[in-house]
Amino acid sequence: MKKNVEFCSGCVVRAFHSEEQTTFETKQKFLKELNESLATSAEEVAWSLSFTSCQRYCPEGKISTLIERQMRISPASSVEDLALFLNSNIKRFDSK
Repeated sequence: MKKNVEFCSGCVVRAFHSEEQTTFETKQKFLKELNESLATSAEEVAWSLSFTSCQRYCPEGKISTLIERQMRISPASSVEDLALFLNSNIKRFDSK
C-alpha cells in the first residue's frame, strides 16, 4: 500500500533547522530520518514523502501535513513522534 504525505516546508525548517545546515540540508536530513523511522514499522506501506508550502500558521512544536489530500496538524514535531503519528493512524489515511 502506498501513502502520499507532504509536509509544510516552513514548519519543518522552523522545527529542525540549525545554523550549521542550509535549508536544503535540513529538509533532506528530515526526510532521511523519517524514512528510516517509518521503515522499521510493521505495516507494509510505501511512504512517498515530500514538501509543500502550506501558507498557514502552525503552532509551535507541530507540523502541518497533507496526508492523502487531507490537511492535518501533527501532535508533535520530532521525527519519532511524526512516524508514530503516521503509523498509528494509517487506516484513517486510506485513499478514496
